[in-house]
Amino acid sequence: MYVTKEAIERVRRSLDLVRVVESRGVKLQRKGRNYAGLCPFHEDHEPSFVVNPEKQLWHCFGACGAQGGKNGGDVFAFVARADGVTFLEAMKRLGYEEPRHPATAPTAAPRAQNAVASPGRRDLLARVAAHYHRVFRERTEGQEYLKSRGLTDPEMFAAFEAGYADGSLLKTIDATGEAARALREIGVLTAQGRELLHGCIVFPLALPEEGVVGLYGRHTKRDQHLYLPGPRRGVFHWQALKGAAEVILTESVIDALTLYQAGLRNVAAIYGTQGFTADHDELLQRFRVKRVFLCLDNDEPGQGATRAVGERIARLGIGVLDAHVSGAKDPNALLQALGPETAVVAVRKAIAEASPLTVKSTVKERSESAPATQAVSETPAAPSAPQATREDGGGWRVTLGARSYRVRGLTATGLDRLRVNLRVEASGRMHLDTLDLYSHRARAALVKELGKLFEEDEAALAREVGSLIETLEGLRLELAKQGGETPAAPRLEIPDREREAALKLLRAPDLVGRVLADCERLGCVGERTTLTAGYLGTVSRLLDEPLGLIIVSRSGAGKSSVQDLLCDVVPEEDLVRYTRLTGQALFYKEEDALVHKVLAVDEEKGAEEAAYSIRNLQSAQVLSVAATRADPQTGKLRTEEYRVRGPVFIMFTTTSPEALDYETRNRFVQVGIDESAEQTRKILVRQREADTLEGVLRREEASVIRRVHQNAQRLLRPLRVVNSYAPRLSYPDERLMMRREQKKYLTLIKAIALLHQHQREVKRARRGDVEVEYVEVEPRDIALANTLARQVLGRSLDELAHPTRQLLKHLVDLTARSGARTFTRYEVRQATGWTDWQVRLHLAQLLDLEYVVLASGRVGKRMTYELLFEGDPEEDQRYLAGLVDVDEILESRNNGGAPRPAPPVLARRPRPSALEFSK
Repeated sequence: MYVTKEAIERVRRSLDLVRVVESRGVKLQRKGRNYAGLCPFHEDHEPSFVVNPEKQLWHCFGACGAQGGKNGGDVFAFVARADGVTFLEAMKRLGYEEPRHPATAPTAAPRAQNAVASPGRRDLLARVAAHYHRVFRERTEGQEYLKSRGLTDPEMFAAFEAGYADGSLLKTIDATGEAARALREIGVLTAQGRELLHGCIVFPLALPEEGVVGLYGRHTKRDQHLYLPGPRRGVFHWQALKGAAEVILTESVIDALTLYQAGLRNVAAIYGTQGFTADHDELLQRFRVKRVFLCLDNDEPGQGATRAVGERIARLGIGVLDAHVSGAKDPNALLQALGPETAVVAVRKAIAEASPLTVKSTVKERSESAPATQAVSETPAAPSAPQATREDGGGWRVTLGARSYRVRGLTATGLDRLRVNLRVEASGRMHLDTLDLYSHRARAALVKELGKLFEEDEAALAREVGSLIETLEGLRLELAKQGGETPAAPRLEIPDREREAALKLLRAPDLVGRVLADCERLGCVGERTTLTAGYLGTVSRLLDEPLGLIIVSRSGAGKSSVQDLLCDVVPEEDLVRYTRLTGQALFYKEEDALVHKVLAVDEEKGAEEAAYSIRNLQSAQVLSVAATRADPQTGKLRTEEYRVRGPVFIMFTTTSPEALDYETRNRFVQVGIDESAEQTRKILVRQREADTLEGVLRREEASVIRRVHQNAQRLLRPLRVVNSYAPRLSYPDERLMMRREQKKYLTLIKAIALLHQHQREVKRARRGDVEVEYVEVEPRDIALANTLARQVLGRSLDELAHPTRQLLKHLVDLTARSGARTFTRYEVRQATGWTDWQVRLHLAQLLDLEYVVLASGRVGKRMTYELLFEGDPEEDQRYLAGLVDVDEILESRNNGGAPRPAPPVLARRPRPSALEFSK
């Protein structure tokens, strides 16, 4: 049967996609603006299923996305796929009832104050704004009006999506349909069906997370300002408040456009003398604006509004300056009277000569013998200059009037937060707190507590806290300059009992064996080689040139579980983990945000856009970018440099044998996952045991084990590592890539030595003014590194990824059993149990490298392949040979002679059966 669009939209609006998804057994967790969980449509081990509550859409970024097909949609698509039903049946299950009589046109509903609150309404409002902007570009009425006001910059019109309402909106919708009903509820259409903003220049009003939430209209014929019904929401050019220490506020949108065209980009608008809203208040605090220039009208109402708005802003602890222009009523009138060039000079002069605003604040005065009285005093918007001194016991003491603030925990790193320990004292009273002063909620709670304790006005205390923040920001900059570099953030204090447990682990004679035993207790069966390489990789972040790790396996093999475990043993403060990285994300982090950190990306797909930055960060351990931006005061372009320093250990997982690109891939160590049937049996046994009493107890003790390893890594210091045996080592040298591969081998040795630092003497060496602390490599470190290198680094010599070579082995067995060299994908799936996607993915690499050729077939017909490879796929693997034996090193050291000649390199030999840690 036919279902109308209005009926579909009516059902859709009545539902919350998040709740519908959770009703089908999917557990969702908040991730920023979205929700994420395990995809119900494929075997998923990490949250790849994402729900956008704003747009009411879902998408799978995991295997469903890689396979193509229906991997996303709305609530109807989800229920249809989850329940295995048709679209119509999905609608019925979600509340749709078939009409028993002809549908009648819906009657107009009364307007709600928050009619634009729902995501669907905001999307509709954004489409309205886009329609008006399209009309503005196509017709001249709106452009001519702005030209008459001296506004002529087409790029500015495009940036602010200037629109014009000519009445054509009604021609694009059904006047009796659901969209028209929604527009009447929002207020875009009046009760009579007329466009509210007809004949107006229109500008959308937006908020950071919500998008367009309101519209502003300036009538081109009448002196009239129009807004949607209900509370005014949204801020014109809210982007000006983000990242700017100083912001200019004008009385109207036209004045804001005037200043923007003059080159003052950090400008936003209020909506008339009574138009400073809660949204302005919230964003000024959220983006930590330090000073506001009020450039309101130069008349009595405007000056009154300057005082009223200035007092509201001053209560937030923000400095306020009066920057009204002289010689005209407002900036736009000045532009029309003096012309563009002269007006620009006058406006800039008004900003430069702006004076601090004096506002009235109410201060409570208490006396022991008299009740409280209210005294009104004239006080400046910004508090007096504080005094800061360093304390002998650590930290700072900041004196602000009668109060003393003792501050501890201030560091030069983490510029997105200002987390400190505060001790506030005055008049024999004291308040202790630990908080992030950049958090609006934390500041508000602090001011409220101080107001109760000291019996003072909260507005004055808010200004005092604002002055404290400015002082601490200055002290933090000084800390960053000391010694030419930013000092490292202090490590967390470890309780004595936990410290003893961590040291006991680090001093264990069989430390690597203990690590692997704990990994098994944490739930990871087998994977000794991969876990050892990964754990040493996390430790290598303390070296100048850390390792990088790619975990490669087929979907469902457990690579994400291994990555999760490696992340769990890293201290929280040293872990930076993302689901996805955009192309420029790493370039604009704080300079020291990645120093000695582990950077983990859940999937290689999430790092594709950032491949260039990852490659350079892995190679040089530093990123630098020069970006051009406009000076907010002069409007001139200037170049700013951003740097992000390492060392950082980078790790991600992938199912693709061609992860990222070759130039990026060969900078990492690649490890695989055991995909054998025997390993599968072990995992299944462990999964069943998890429901037993032993399994429950094991899960409970997991947090204790993780805590021990996190503390152990906190106790590791970034010491230098000296390898006195390095001149006696050898490495294959007949391929150019060995220049990069040997560095991985040497770093592996150093990481092993660094892990054992608490079992060795920390030595010091001085040459002139240079002094270093170091530990020395021992022969057993080289022995373990040799064993790992043959199984891990040796894979870099193999042109096939580990899962692809496993497929090659299956093809050799398949053709041997059938007696024919040809096969189809269906036969491969039947013989291996692999999915079609897995077979296609790894068969493509075998085709590219000519292990297999296409024998017959074409698109739409059965494809037949022929195996060209002959031999044993296991013996064809190349492993590192020629590494110096540790016994030779010891013999050479004892005899004072050179090591024996190394055997020929790149010899072909069977893969070692297991990693031997006892040697």
